Amino acid sequence: MKNEIKSTKHLKNKTQESLIWYSTLPLALHFVRFANSIVLARILLPSDLGIIGLVSVILYYCDTLTNLGFGSAIIQHKQISEQHYQSFFSFNLFISIVLFITAQYSAEQVAIFFNIPEVEYVLPLYSGLFIISAFAIIPTLKLKRRLEFKAIAIIDVLKVAISISISLTLALNGFGFWSILFASLVSQIVMLILLFIYTGYTVKLTHDLRPLKELFNFSSWSFVNGQFKLLSDNIDKLLVGKELGAAELGYYDKAIGLMKMPADQISAKLGSVSFSSFSRFQTDKKNLFSTFKQINLINSLVMIPIFIGLIWTSEPLIWVLLGEKWMPIVTCMKILGVSYIFLCLSGPKLTLCLAAGKVKQQTIIRGILTCLLIVNLISLPSYNITTIAIYIAIYNGFSYVLSLALIATLQQSWTFTIFKDDLIAVIPSILMCIGIYMFEKVFGIQEYVPLLIWDIIIGTTCYAVCIMLLPSPQYQIFSRAIRQFSIKKKRIQNDGK
Repeated sequence: MKNEIKSTKHLKNKTQESLIWYSTLPLALHFVRFANSIVLARILLPSDLGIIGLVSVILYYCDTLTNLGFGSAIIQHKQISEQHYQSFFSFNLFISIVLFITAQYSAEQVAIFFNIPEVEYVLPLYSGLFIISAFAIIPTLKLKRRLEFKAIAIIDVLKVAISISISLTLALNGFGFWSILFASLVSQIVMLILLFIYTGYTVKLTHDLRPLKELFNFSSWSFVNGQFKLLSDNIDKLLVGKELGAAELGYYDKAIGLMKMPADQISAKLGSVSFSSFSRFQTDKKNLFSTFKQINLINSLVMIPIFIGLIWTSEPLIWVLLGEKWMPIVTCMKILGVSYIFLCLSGPKLTLCLAAGKVKQQTIIRGILTCLLIVNLISLPSYNITTIAIYIAIYNGFSYVLSLALIATLQQSWTFTIFKDDLIAVIPSILMCIGIYMFEKVFGIQEYVPLLIWDIIIGTTCYAVCIMLLPSPQYQIFSRAIRQFSIKKKRIQNDGK
């Protein structure tokens, strides 16, 4: 009994530490990446970003074929041996090599299909990421199972620093889209080296794939679920690239990139920590729900004001940061902001259900929604990026509603509590918007630069004041987490002395 209590306490401490490291550090990193994306957008053409965006979608989709859901299954499964890792690595490497070779011979046909000639030269080189990812997957999975997200966060920082320095240097010297490609390849290689050094992992090949059989039930459903997610996430880009060309895809990809960056750097990081943590607590409903409630609330209180702020300031933001040539994406960006609010709110809920083993139910629901989305997008009489963004927002809205329904299959009483927490997180964001609106009405600032600066200052101040003064205990979650982390840090220091 004592060992069980000690183990639970250790998992909770590791979860809290991982949340702090894997959310605060990427949050700071987000602003650096955001600044880099702005500079690159000013240097490069929309068509440059469209070419890289299209190839990235193709390669990212193909890369999931190397995983077949076994990565998630290894994190979720209670007991994993070294044989599981060896079998998965051997399987993953074989598929990666096949895909790499396929990319070399299919690049010309892909370029012809999308009518973007540059793809013929970009795809073969960029597909080297298949091989790099195959070697990086096992040390990454080991760190995630051990909840060592501090190490992952630090490696991410180094990887991003190298990527930014290379991409900016090459872009300023006129390399166009090649600057992003080379930066991605080099930074991924550096990440791989750091993972090997930190984990001490040594490559071991095996022809025995039997250890993967016991993971197959979860992995197969996880793989299908992942394919539906990839289709829903990328079908819009493929249609824009096919029907509207590289320039329009560049506009659309930049709008998505600006809105997706907070989701990737904050909400997705919380999702990675929470999946590992929920998987360890999957048989302990009390600790599972308390851990989920904390992560879900942090996610809502952080992501909602960010996206509402981006929606509110989108016009001055685009004009100031990207320049007049990017103003056509303003309306699309506002719609995508609403879409990503729903996406981020549903993220922790779907992660909880996945970790609790509800992978089959989640896959069926996502499959139905994805099929409806694809049918509606393909049957559009005419294509433009705004209309496509509206359909994506509707899809993510339905995903949020159905994520609450999935929670009810675990325990019905949880659904109302979770929905109430989401509503509570919306209140300070609404008050923030009221504060900004009143300021704009009183002072009537028209110029974009001072308007953007003052909107950010007023919005941040209003939100911080609301969090500190509103009576609900949910708003004190940040101060409690920081206090607990400080106490733990002092205790470690005292033990060292």
